[in-house]
Amino acid sequence: MLAGGYDMAWPLFVLLLCANALLCRCLDKEDVIFAVNAGGDAHVDSYGILYQRDFNRIGTESDYGKKLSIQRVKPHDQILYQTERYSQTTFGYDIPVMQDGDYVMVLKFSEVYFTNSGLKVFDVVLNGQHVVVPQLDIYDKVGIRFRSRRVY
Repeated sequence: MLAGGYDMAWPLFVLLLCANALLCRCLDKEDVIFAVNAGGDAHVDSYGILYQRDFNRIGTESDYGKKLSIQRVKPHDQILYQTERYSQTTFGYDIPVMQDGDYVMVLKFSEVYFTNSGLKVFDVVLNGQHVVVPQLDIYDKVGIRFRSRRVY
């Protein structure tokens, strides 16, 4: 679950959850349990991974980033970094994990709207209680129009 613990919760992200995967193997499409294109339509990426359409009803979908070219991203996969879901309240995604085990969570981000640090800061929280990434500021990590990929 993503939780906005501060003034704004405007996450732009792509979430991949991989089961029993080593970090170097996480892009094997057979290992992916869940992938969503936040704020966007379904998309099959360059690796054959199907990102489902964002069906979340909380917050707002935005394709503002479609007018930008995201640096270090293949043209075919630009759409994964150009759409977003944002809200000024907490929202999350239910991930269909069927059993206990070791999982790898890959978060992919890009900032397409704000042009300064501190304007979009949020926590990444699992199961509503485990803060995996506190005070994530995408702009602070990569600036505008660059992608970020974090593995947890």
